[in-house]
Amino acid sequence: MKRLLFGFLVLIFSFGRAQEYNPDDVLTQNYEHILSYHSDIDITKDGTVTVAEKIKVYAEGNRIKRGIFRTLPTSRNLNGKKIKVKYDLISVKKDGSKEDYHTEKTGDDLIIYFGSKDKILSPGIYEYDLIYKTKNQVGFFPEYDEFYWNVNGNLWEFNIDEVSAKLTLPENAELIQTS
Repeated sequence: MKRLLFGFLVLIFSFGRAQEYNPDDVLTQNYEHILSYHSDIDITKDGTVTVAEKIKVYAEGNRIKRGIFRTLPTSRNLNGKKIKVKYDLISVKKDGSKEDYHTEKTGDDLIIYFGSKDKILSPGIYEYDLIYKTKNQVGFFPEYDEFYWNVNGNLWEFNIDEVSAKLTLPENAELIQTS
């Protein structure tokens, strides 16, 4: 990242209704959904990306029975080439405590399943934390570098009330475009 110019594109796909969150409404709405989804994204000079996601959900026991899952792509088009992408899982938590999880690779996706097959969740609000590192996510071009990231993914079956992200660039990097 010598060039210090950095193109940043973040896609936020929240296919659900955007609405203001009121905790009292959750219990009367009586449907499973994601209350909030926040990502802290840190990029180093060598292009390593560390992502910390906080996903707060309301579970009724219908589709969210043991926990949630997060899908991440295992390949991407980078500089005109299909590149394999790997993820190093650092931490998986539920409500601040270490959470059981397992992963599965299907097609071009890595699926991270939070929870245990032996434990059913009681209806209520849960906050999941996922921290991982990944490489091959930054495109290095002659005039600029580009980070193209889908903050919350697009395979959720639930409405998402609120999506947010915070991006931290390497020291002295200059943001030239967002989209």
